Amino acid sequence: MEGSIGKLAILGQGLIGSSITRAVYERRLVPNVTVTDVSEKVRKRVLELGLGHAKVVDTSREAVQDADMVIACVPVGQIAKVIEEIAPYLKKGAIVSDVGSVKASVVEDIRPHLPEGVHLVPAHPLA
Repeated sequence: MEGSIGKLAILGQGLIGSSITRAVYERRLVPNVTVTDVSEKVRKRVLELGLGHAKVVDTSREAVQDADMVIACVPVGQIAKVIEEIAPYLKKGAIVSDVGSVKASVVEDIRPHLPEGVHLVPAHPLA
């Protein structure tokens, strides 16, 4: 289906990130999900939970390769740094979202790092 998400990258596997990962898995929403977390302990835990569709990788750069959508589930104070790090690896047409509770400053911090053709969709799910 044109316009569908074939690969989703979820950066951060804390409360929100792991909840999104689990929901995507349980509902079979996306065929290819790649996740990461800065903590090796957390990455191992994701594997132990058996979310079979999720590929767990060591870095955000690896996770976003060829992703149609990226959800950054990281602290608001880290979002600009993470986006700057992954920006060169984002494919044209990708959608980037975040789950931070603050929007104006996040958008202001992120926008300068996004390559042309990458779309920002700020979000704030309820925990």
